[in-house]
Amino acid sequence: MTVSRLALQNIRCIAWAELALDPDLSVIYGPNGSGKTTLLESLFLAGRGRSFRAARAYKVIRDGEAAAAVAADTEGEQPHRIRIDLTVGEPTSATLDERRTAALADLATALPVQLIDPSVHRLIEDSALWRRRFLDWGVFHVEPGFVARMARYGRILRQRNELLKQSSHATADWDAEFVELGEAIALARRRAFDVMKPALERCLADVLCEPVTLELRPGWSVEQGLAEALRSAHRRDQAMRTSTVGPHRADLVIRHAGRPARESLSRGQQKLVAAALIVGQLEWLQTERALRPTLLIDDPAAELDEGHLGRLLGRIRALDAQLVVTTLQPETTLFGPVRRVFHVEHGGVRRV
Repeated sequence: MTVSRLALQNIRCIAWAELALDPDLSVIYGPNGSGKTTLLESLFLAGRGRSFRAARAYKVIRDGEAAAAVAADTEGEQPHRIRIDLTVGEPTSATLDERRTAALADLATALPVQLIDPSVHRLIEDSALWRRRFLDWGVFHVEPGFVARMARYGRILRQRNELLKQSSHATADWDAEFVELGEAIALARRRAFDVMKPALERCLADVLCEPVTLELRPGWSVEQGLAEALRSAHRRDQAMRTSTVGPHRADLVIRHAGRPARESLSRGQQKLVAAALIVGQLEWLQTERALRPTLLIDDPAAELDEGHLGRLLGRIRALDAQLVVTTLQPETTLFGPVRRVFHVEHGGVRRV
């Protein structure tokens, strides 16, 4: 699956742009602040229904405008037309093949998109939310029904937490389904992780040239089932007024030299490990599902030394993927021959 056409209106500094992307490699260049990353953000919106730079998608709307839109046409065995409409203060509206859809999972199926950008180190350094998102994107593509279970679990979790905030003892009304869905989610993650892990660790070892280990923690003690863990945590939940165990507390633990990677690795090494995890996951999905993703790469050389960058680029070049790459200069040697180059400046986009 590749994106053949991207159009955007009123997204950040870009009033309007339309690009015909190459199925293999497109390079976007221009000075900082010109709008290069906005084009990647628009592609990400089309495939994920959310921004990677704003907590709320409508925050990407151009200053002074009330609405914005992104449209993407994909090519492959089953072509799709995607449209994302954004209105200030309103939920995101997604349309797939002229059909209104509320399921962001449909977008991820139609346009599997991943991102490596200068803040990719957050996968290592920040909260477990980032690592769950990374893991769950892979789980989604191999575990039928995973997204539906996650959505239902999220609704029950919010209801349970609301009762805890009210100091209510009625949480038991929700606990049976909380446990059933929670254990099903944890099992799906475990199945996917166990087969994904070797591919991830091989990519990490090749790129970093040092061993990095991965461990999946389900969100409660592995010595207990979720029902028992929930009972044990009852007083703590009441005191903290939130659910302290469950798959929403899961984490992918990343260790280097026996220590948490966030403590033992430099910022550049963290970026390298995070990028290698993403590439390793894509390699695994190509083997498991013959997935051809769109990989967005924002300023790939930032904070990476030449040797490590070369090994990472080698793995990326070997992927069967559509690459969309931004850079300050029209550099065409990092990823091989380039047939499609765009210049961005002051919010204007033109093909070179």
